Amino acid sequence: MFDNYAFTVKDRFLQYVQIDTQSNPDSTIPSTEKQKGPGPIAGKRVAGTRIIRCPSG
Repeated sequence: MFDNYAFTVKDRFLQYVQIDTQSNPDSTIPSTEKQKGPGPIAGKRVAGTRIIRCPSG
């Protein structure tokens, strides 16, 4: 079922941890533009999955 994926969870994790998301302790959330970096990446990946709605647990 999952043999056709070109990535692993580890691959995705390592991509995200490389993004600089340094915060500013004297500001509000998100305190820097850098903290917005992962959002668009994650959004594009979710959009690519064609998931419309996640079932509630």
